[in-house]
Amino acid sequence: MPLKKTTSCTLRDVAEHLGISHATVSRALRDDPRITEAVRRRVRQAAQKLGYRRDPKLAELMTHLRGSKQRAFHGTLAWITDLDMASAHHRWLHSLNFSPASERAGELGYKLEPFTHVTPADAPRLAHTLEARGIRGIALMFFFRPVNLEEWRWDWNRLALVHAGTIPAEPKFDIVDADYTANSLLLFKTLAGRGYRRIGIATALSLEQCLNYALCAAGDLFARLQPNHPMFDPCLLPEVSAATAPLVQKWIKRHRVDCVVTTALGMRDLLAKTLGYRLPKDLGLAAPGVDPKGDWSGVNQRDNLITKTVVETLATAVERGRFGIPESPRRILLPGVWYQGATCR
Repeated sequence: MPLKKTTSCTLRDVAEHLGISHATVSRALRDDPRITEAVRRRVRQAAQKLGYRRDPKLAELMTHLRGSKQRAFHGTLAWITDLDMASAHHRWLHSLNFSPASERAGELGYKLEPFTHVTPADAPRLAHTLEARGIRGIALMFFFRPVNLEEWRWDWNRLALVHAGTIPAEPKFDIVDADYTANSLLLFKTLAGRGYRRIGIATALSLEQCLNYALCAAGDLFARLQPNHPMFDPCLLPEVSAATAPLVQKWIKRHRVDCVVTTALGMRDLLAKTLGYRLPKDLGLAAPGVDPKGDWSGVNQRDNLITKTVVETLATAVERGRFGIPESPRRILLPGVWYQGATCR
């Protein structure tokens, strides 16, 4: 269909031409992160060629209405995690994710109540608390230990559930999470584009197990897609500490590693302070999940978007009565974007 300029092109005209909804066109023109960059680019190009012009007064009114719209209170949702608030890192991880999730819950008409450092032993007491407060929607966040249904002994048929933070090997619930494999593949491709030729994986074995070996799988896939970038055996450590530094040093020298990819925060101190590498002059370092306000290089998983999507998915499940263990659990895996920090060139 050839493009025709009109004197009064509307959002619906652009949407009809592209075969998408006018809501998608509106979001694309507002650079909504829920719309992919490829779609946003198509929409912008079509809008320009069709002669669409944004009405500034209408745009200002819609912005005001979106900001002031508040849904009626629907109830409380539970944010249940095994993160231990006695740990500084766990407190940081909790605050990073809970704040945007709580804000989004409020916009949707819900209160989000956190329950931290929860174990199966707490299940009976917690079940009474949830029932007393009328809570039927639960986000299971950052459970590094697999959630065993029999251990918890809950009446799962009364609950709507969304799991996030780690992807279980055998999903039982709906999942919203970062696309770890896609993010790791983006990591390897970006590092290769920056001139690294001997990219190796060094991390704690327990972390790779939590992620179902997503980093190793992405490294293997990258090597198959880019045969001129050979991958070699990863350095999977029982722990990342000064005690295991000699293992890392031996692995770096044996494989002539020029960039280390890791999911372990302690790897930076191990390389720089214990082994004396200058980052990134002597050795690059990157991670598939980094803080966009920090100085690590790697992939920003867009945690704000993930946690907001968790709440939106959970609220929808509650409102539509999607309770119990689903026959076919759904997966929403969100891709990240590259973040250029100070640990690689």
